[in-house]
Amino acid sequence: MTIITKKTTNRVEDCEELDDVIGDCEIFLYTKPAEFSSIGNFLLSITRNEDNIYFQKWFLVARFSRDGRVYTFEAVENDSGRMEAFRTTGSVPVDPKEKLAIGTVRTSPQKLLSLAQKHPYNGTTTPILATLKKCQDWLNEFLRMVSPSLNLP
Repeated sequence: MTIITKKTTNRVEDCEELDDVIGDCEIFLYTKPAEFSSIGNFLLSITRNEDNIYFQKWFLVARFSRDGRVYTFEAVENDSGRMEAFRTTGSVPVDPKEKLAIGTVRTSPQKLLSLAQKHPYNGTTTPILATLKKCQDWLNEFLRMVSPSLNLP
């Protein structure tokens, strides 16, 4: 995957995207180990499931074929305990590793941003123990919004 070195990360509601040209866009799932509380880390060590993607933080990476531009979308819990979506332009996440090529869709950078901004989970609250699951649910719903043909196993 081509990595562009200039990188910016912003909350999706603060982003603007003017590129509305529709083209082929490859969608990937990247993951990295989640940061749990000490209790969460203890439970994870008991289950020995550190490599299971359901115990990891998820990122959606979109790469446009026509120019190699890369956008990364993720959801996090903010300081107020609400879900907040972010978009990074210019590179894939540094620490995570690619887990799965999900598929290719025809869309535009503007459409992806618009869908992320309209995501129904943005601003919702999450019980503390469900934070990781909520971030994964955000990504799954985002995939469905982008294209009903995109699915994770």
